[in-house]
Amino acid sequence: MIITSIGLCVLAFILLVLGVRGRVVSRGVFCRKCRFDLAGIDRQGSQPKCPECGRDIADQRATRPVLRRKRPVVLVFGLLILLTGGSLLGIVASNNTARVLAAMPDPVVFTLHALGMDAAYTEIATNRLTQPAGLSDATWSKLIETALEHQANTNIVWDPRDGEVLMRAFTLGLLSPEQIEQYFDLGIEPFAEFPDEIRHGVDAMGLTLAVQPNGRLTSLSGTMGSLTDGTDTVWNRIGITASGIVDPAYEVQLTNYAGYTGLDIPGPYGGGRGSIGGKLTFDDLDWDTIQPGQSYTFYIKYKTGVVRMSDGHIHQEQVGTLQHTVRILPSDAQLIELDTHPDTIAAFQDHPAFRVSPLHIFSAEDRLNNDRGTHLAECGTVVENLPVAVTGHAVLIFQGQEYPMGPVLNAARSGHGMSGIRWIETAPIPEGLVESMLQAGSVTIEIRPDPVVAEKVPGVKRILGLPLRFEDVIVTDEPMPTSQTSELKPDQRIGRVVTDPADE
Repeated sequence: MIITSIGLCVLAFILLVLGVRGRVVSRGVFCRKCRFDLAGIDRQGSQPKCPECGRDIADQRATRPVLRRKRPVVLVFGLLILLTGGSLLGIVASNNTARVLAAMPDPVVFTLHALGMDAAYTEIATNRLTQPAGLSDATWSKLIETALEHQANTNIVWDPRDGEVLMRAFTLGLLSPEQIEQYFDLGIEPFAEFPDEIRHGVDAMGLTLAVQPNGRLTSLSGTMGSLTDGTDTVWNRIGITASGIVDPAYEVQLTNYAGYTGLDIPGPYGGGRGSIGGKLTFDDLDWDTIQPGQSYTFYIKYKTGVVRMSDGHIHQEQVGTLQHTVRILPSDAQLIELDTHPDTIAAFQDHPAFRVSPLHIFSAEDRLNNDRGTHLAECGTVVENLPVAVTGHAVLIFQGQEYPMGPVLNAARSGHGMSGIRWIETAPIPEGLVESMLQAGSVTIEIRPDPVVAEKVPGVKRILGLPLRFEDVIVTDEPMPTSQTSELKPDQRIGRVVTDPADE
């Protein structure tokens, strides 16, 4: 900003000099004192004088070759720019730049931005984009055009203020279809997480397909799953359309291959990644053609998009292929380490690394049925700085009896993550069990480690080797909340590691 201020002062000085000096309006010989035109007057005689003012004009210094007229418009501009430059120097000296800019009217702030003042752009991106009066169409158009040019130029470091402009413009419905396509094409990258190794003869291989901002989408404020396009909320749609092995050529069956995730614009608190988990099943694979100790290239073909949820309108789509080399280990190889180290256990005991929300019992008409069984209930989960993966099977414990719920797959991570545990009825349960649990009001849920389940989670090499127990989990038949937050709530239960075999 100080460079801009000095530059304005220098420009003002030049304009003031040009304004005072003026422009040439006539050429010839003129009296320097009264500017009278001396054409035709003999200045070689004895004591020649100016007919107008009587000044002695024999000396050449008493005359001038041109007449100039001051430029009042240039003088006014010079004074205004000098005032602006001087004021900015004062602002810099007082360390009140943001406060002074906040008090300035829009035209002044945008003029300073056009002149290259960095702090003016910060004021625009922070305060002016959301003001009630709004910006003019021409101003928005210029801001959007510049931000998109910066996004397309990978040679410059991304500026979150440009991200704020584009995010706000999208939520106000100001981006054209072509601009929206560029916004997400250049800002979101699909990627897949494959395991590096699998055992020979396994029935399936887990993988994750995700979309994640690549840095050229980050804004000043960001969103947390609530991005709108001016009409309704938009989500990421993620799907795998085909998968297989390159050589020997083999097409692999898919399970859980499509879904929707919230679309987050990254900001100061992170966010942005959305993913779906699935698995490639090997029911028809002739394992005799696959040699242990060898590596094979697996591939998936994907299709992702940004979709308006209310009517399915597609703003942007990407299709492509991702590959990964997977090494085949002997069938008896040990891939997963069971972690029972005291420091790991202490990490769960000392803070709420893993917690569950109330168990919501589905009504009969809301229970989903598929090849895995009937979905009886579900509880939300929140992990916070999870020190090690918690992967295995969940068990519901009620009145001394145990009932299997379903698999749990949570990788180690920093920060927060949200998911859920579903109670899937794979075998008939006693009549009246659900009603008894609702009447009692609480149950115990325990996650027990299972290396076989962990093998299907890409990137997981180590899991908690002891059960993780949640006591007094609230049971309710109220509908599940439509959204979750990472905040610790009174109705959540924190998981504690079961270290005493007598407690199991």
